[in-house]
Amino acid sequence: MIHDDEDKMSQSNRIQLDLSLVEAVRPKSLQEYIGQQHLVNRRDGAITNFINLGYLPSMILFGPPGVGKTTLASIIANKCDYVFVELSATDATISQLRDLSSSIANENAERIHTGDDLLRILVFIDEIHRFSKVQQDFLLPFIEDGNFVFIGATTFNPEKRIRPAILSRCQLFRLNELSSQEMRQVLDRAIEYENLKRTVVYGRGNIVYDENSLEGLIKRANGDSRTAINLIELVSSNCKNSEDQNIELSELESIFKSLKYAQSNSLAVPENREIVSRLLSCLKVNRKVRRKTNDEDLEFFYDDFKSRSLSCEDPNFEYLHQMQVSDDSDIESGEIFTDEEENINIDKLDTVKVSANFYVKLLLKRGESISYIVRLLIRFAILNLEIRTNTMPKLMSFVKLLKNTNPKQDNVDYILANFIEWIIDQPKTKSKLVVHMKELKDYFSLNQSQEIENTDDWSKILEEIMISFNQSEVDELEHRPIFEDSNIDQNPGIVVSYVEEQDLDIGIP
Repeated sequence: MIHDDEDKMSQSNRIQLDLSLVEAVRPKSLQEYIGQQHLVNRRDGAITNFINLGYLPSMILFGPPGVGKTTLASIIANKCDYVFVELSATDATISQLRDLSSSIANENAERIHTGDDLLRILVFIDEIHRFSKVQQDFLLPFIEDGNFVFIGATTFNPEKRIRPAILSRCQLFRLNELSSQEMRQVLDRAIEYENLKRTVVYGRGNIVYDENSLEGLIKRANGDSRTAINLIELVSSNCKNSEDQNIELSELESIFKSLKYAQSNSLAVPENREIVSRLLSCLKVNRKVRRKTNDEDLEFFYDDFKSRSLSCEDPNFEYLHQMQVSDDSDIESGEIFTDEEENINIDKLDTVKVSANFYVKLLLKRGESISYIVRLLIRFAILNLEIRTNTMPKLMSFVKLLKNTNPKQDNVDYILANFIEWIIDQPKTKSKLVVHMKELKDYFSLNQSQEIENTDDWSKILEEIMISFNQSEVDELEHRPIFEDSNIDQNPGIVVSYVEEQDLDIGIP
């Protein structure tokens, strides 16, 4: 039996054993692609027609998560012999696109000179709606240059989140939610590959799903093929029997319940709370910093020393007297710093990093999920780090890297270690906003019938909280609205007229 399964597994599949199940069963051709027949139908599919014509326009693929947008883009690139470059709007920068476009242009200029075929690149940007308006404006010239074919993907309506100038230069294709029958095909493919992997690699028995179990998986996936495949991998990780095992709906529900608990913000094992507390203590440390002294305090000290009368009995009288009458013109001007250590010495920083990594490994060993630890680290970073221009992109890059990594591989520990080291090295905020917000939450949660104690303290807290607003936005709200298309009736059946304040007769009070 095992030998027969080994014969079934091709060399390419053996290479994919270390990949996640989602990547391993990802379709490589239009024949393997499931769903979206209005786009990939061999006879009259909208995208198939472009491929048959030998022309590939820039396009926007939009639809729900897990319907095959990224997969379709990679298949199109492979079918048309384009080099596939995948970027994500969460961490991609305009400079990357600029460098890529210029590199392609220079390479093709050399190929024209030597008579070689031109280099053809397809740039796929996932979650294009996350690009700001300014970033989308910068993207426009690269689409117009034609150095690469652009394909964007979004889960939102592109007409509401993408700039009209980009939409006018791209073909828009809607991807529909997968039907129950199509989801069944996805599950069958994932189950077949996972069972083959279990037998050949781990020496375990196959997992057999009955009709009720498959319907439960389809219902829980809710049209998202990626979720469905991940559920198959999850069930497989919970079944370690060496013999074949039948999975019923009740067992699936039990596994789903444990999954929901593991993905929540709560600890899977309450006894791990002390370890989490120690981990957070490690993350809170600061480097040794040079703090600027208070200029007013220095000025007071200086004036006081210059005018102070000295005692002749002081053993340092001659030295102090000389300092009082000395000329200060040779002293360099500028800010004065002190080497006072704020939190922790740099020499001890490596020990703290090792301790933090130890606590993370201990949490994983004691049953906590990677998703919980990542949430914990992100929440700590947002609440405690000084927010800079690269803080959120850096956080999102760690999250994306962990999301696309197989947990069974060793590099997950490496990514978490880098994540922890980066957090510890960042300057921590001295803002008391978190404390004030907690106090405000407690304050406003009190019932009106209850007496509020320490009213003076609460008033002081409220006075310390500064509320600011954007004056330009306020001015904009105070003026009449400007609609992009004045021909559209914004309020059908209602006639609205605008009257200036000076023309408004309000009478005499």
